[in-house]
Amino acid sequence: MADESLEDGVRLLTVADQHAVAMEELLELGSAFAALPTLQRGLLESVLTLCYVHDPRVASERTILRMLARSLDMFEGSQRTSVKFPRTVIGDRKQQIESAVEGVREMFTRNGVNLAPELQGGTPHLSLGTIRENVKFNATDAARDYLGVDAHHWDTGSGGTHSKSWFLPSITAGLTEEALSDEVELMAASVLGVLAAGKALLRAVASHTGHDTRAEQEGVFRREKALVHYSSDTEFSPISLSDYEKRPAAWKPKTHDFSVLRPAPRACRNTYPLIENAARGQSGPPAPRLMFSVR
Repeated sequence: MADESLEDGVRLLTVADQHAVAMEELLELGSAFAALPTLQRGLLESVLTLCYVHDPRVASERTILRMLARSLDMFEGSQRTSVKFPRTVIGDRKQQIESAVEGVREMFTRNGVNLAPELQGGTPHLSLGTIRENVKFNATDAARDYLGVDAHHWDTGSGGTHSKSWFLPSITAGLTEEALSDEVELMAASVLGVLAAGKALLRAVASHTGHDTRAEQEGVFRREKALVHYSSDTEFSPISLSDYEKRPAAWKPKTHDFSVLRPAPRACRNTYPLIENAARGQSGPPAPRLMFSVR
């Protein structure tokens, strides 16, 4: 199981790296910026999964359960997906897949791992003694846990990945309307998510190895502040990393402070009246913005 989990960890890091490379290539190309949030989301999920499965803060029994849950989800996920393919694609492998699923379930049971009754084609959770773990990974909860105040990057990535109606106007133009955010803002919002993932990995490395990565985390944070300064034409933030990390995941600026929503001078001007009217209590919803200042 340890070898299998190591292989899985390498794959997760490789996926994160390749998503970052793809983002870099798009930025160098200077086009298809609407794909950046989707790539950022994929990168974040791989990092969050790694941080969750191998969280050094939890008991070793819970880590084992998380490793087992991910392994079981691999088998059951293959089974759920295979039934959706036509026979011309899946061939005679259906029975082979089902046998593999039953085999891994029996192995868990023999070793004292309790499996909850199947629900919707899968096992909801595993338990070992008094410890229980869900089989399916909840990335939204993991984002709040491992990204902290940077967790909003997961939500913006979700808007881009799933083409949400509340998000698309921010990243792409319509027939008669311009995009609410310019390319610099879109670039910055996506790259800030990557930098947040970098800090999460550095914290994980420090916890696992005992190596002090604070200097590297400070370096990443300076890049975040520089990127916000560059993309929004605001002053370079004086906030320290320690103070920034004390903010809860649900942190919001004071209600009268709309600086995190105000567009940069080069952004589409049609957003500015909406935001100012909202600040004055007048009609018109505030325009969705991608940037969140590190203040």
